[in-house]
Amino acid sequence: MKVTVNVECTPEEARSFLGLPDLSSVHKAYTDKLGKFMGEGISGADMASLTKQWGQGLEQWQKLMWQAASNTSDKSKK
Repeated sequence: MKVTVNVECTPEEARSFLGLPDLSSVHKAYTDKLGKFMGEGISGADMASLTKQWGQGLEQWQKLMWQAASNTSDKSKK
C-alpha cells in the first residue's frame, strides 16, 4: 500500500511543526559577515585559512562515512 500526503506550509511552519530550531539569526549573522568579508576583499591568508577549514570539514565527513560503512559491514558479517 502506498500513501501520499501533501502539506502546504511555509518553511517557518515546517520547522516549528518538526521541532527544529529557527536559525535565521545565525544565517543573517553569517551572511552579513560574508558580505563584509567579500566587500573588503579576500587576502591570500584569508583564502588559505578558509580552504584549511573546508579541508578539515571534508576530512571529518569522510571519517564519519567510513565509520558508518564499517559499522554496516560489521553487522552484515554476523
